[in-house]
Amino acid sequence: MFGFYRRKNKNKFLIYLKENPDDYFNILTSLSDILKRTKNFELSEVTDELIELLKQEKFDEFIKLINGVDMWGGPGAVWEVYIETASDEKDFQRTIISLIDLMERAKILGSGIKPIRRLFRKELGL
Repeated sequence: MFGFYRRKNKNKFLIYLKENPDDYFNILTSLSDILKRTKNFELSEVTDELIELLKQEKFDEFIKLINGVDMWGGPGAVWEVYIETASDEKDFQRTIISLIDLMERAKILGSGIKPIRRLFRKELGL
């Protein structure tokens, strides 16, 4: 039963990816650029790995990593990065919100991620 659910979501993701091939690349590249610009090189490796998995069409690994602890877990996760300048922080938060929105549209949003979007929207006054 659970395998069917995952396969169904993966199929929806693949359909979304075919129809909107640049969405993930654009958002993940923006996220990686922000992380590099703010000298968070280790965290940018996570986003770069996601981009590489997409290029290699390793979709199961991509879905697992984009929903994993490296992105959304506790201390040391991408979403919890400290960014010193307010403008970079706002760019980062907007990009994370866009990524979560995209994951939701593509039907691959894992549990526990929506509160992060709510938090960032509140901080941005959206």
